[in-house]
Formats: sequence, C-alpha cells, structure tokens
Amino acid sequence: MEHDEYPAIHWRRLRRYRFRALVVLVLVVGVGGVLLYRVLWGRNPDDVALAAAWWAMGGLVAIGFVGAWRSAARWASVHPYFERRVGGISTFASGYAVARHLPWLDEVADACGVPKLSSFGWNDDWRGEKLVWHAPESGREVIGCLLESLPERFAPGHALYEELGAMDRALEAAGAKQIRWCLLLRHNNMTNGLEWDQRQGTAF
Repeated sequence: MEHDEYPAIHWRRLRRYRFRALVVLVLVVGVGGVLLYRVLWGRNPDDVALAAAWWAMGGLVAIGFVGAWRSAARWASVHPYFERRVGGISTFASGYAVARHLPWLDEVADACGVPKLSSFGWNDDWRGEKLVWHAPESGREVIGCLLESLPERFAPGHALYEELGAMDRALEAAGAKQIRWCLLLRHNNMTNGLEWDQRQGTAF
C-alpha cells in the first residue's frame, strides 16, 4: 500500500524499526520459553532465578525496542540542520506537520518549477551518512512557493504556516551569516547533549 503522508524514507526506516522490535520480541519469548520449560519440567532449582532474570531484563529491552518503533511512527519531524550555529532560531522540536504533508509539499514545489523540499535531505551524519549542504537562498525560494500555495488546501492557523515560516526565518538568518544547511528527518522527540557533541552540524 502506498502512503500519501510522510516521505518514503520514513516508511522504510519505520519498517526497519519494526523488524528489529519483532526480532527482539521473538528472541525474548523464545529463550524465555525454553527457560520456563526447564523451570516447570527440569530438576535444577537455579533455572528459576535464571528464568526470572531473563524475563525481567529481556522484557525491559523488548519494551525499549517497541517504544522506539512507536515513537518513530508518532514523532516524525523535519527540521533544518546547519553547518554551524545560527542562533535565535526555533525550528528544532518542530516540523511535524511538514513531515506529515511532505508528499503534497513536493507536488506543489514541482508545480512551481522549484526543487522539491525533500531534495534538501535526508542524509544524517548521526547515522554515518555523508551530509550534502545547500545554500540557504535555494531553500527560501522553495519555502516561499510553498507558503503562497498553502491557502489552496489549508486554512489559516494550520501548523504548516508556522513551521514553514519558522524555517524561512531560520534560513534567512543562516544566509546572513553564510551558513549552509540541509534537512533532517527525525523519528523521535528526544535528544541529549551527547548527540549534539557527536554531530557535525547543529539545529540551533
């Protein structure tokens, strides 16, 4: 079944997350079943403690993988990513509506004769992928077209107006400092300092 929401790469990544979660669940249940069999029909009392420890630790790991899969499905977002700090921007922890409606936004960009918004992503250095940087002006041209076209489908006040507007303002600030950018597709709404210490660029 083809999806008319989110970029295609979102669904590919989501299938990988789901597969990993299922593998972990099968492993936990399979090994746990063997240990339970040994407890019920075996003779070694140590199997009781081993089975209990396995189900406790394995259950926590399985819950973590399933949680990551559910988070990836629920919290997909698109936001600008810059070579170095821009400052004074507010595009991180945003971009949920952009991610959800990206196929339509790309169709609009095609009709306008400008590059698709998705052409500015989706390589991610956090995943070990090579980043491709772009001039901020090229992104502003696309976003300008998209903002002009929003009233054709969305009423004023829709989240896309704010998200695309914030993205345009961030690119304007980046252009003033000659900072290149690209787009990231994130699959959760959590982050930490370690992530940004290890990344090559910044969302701030």
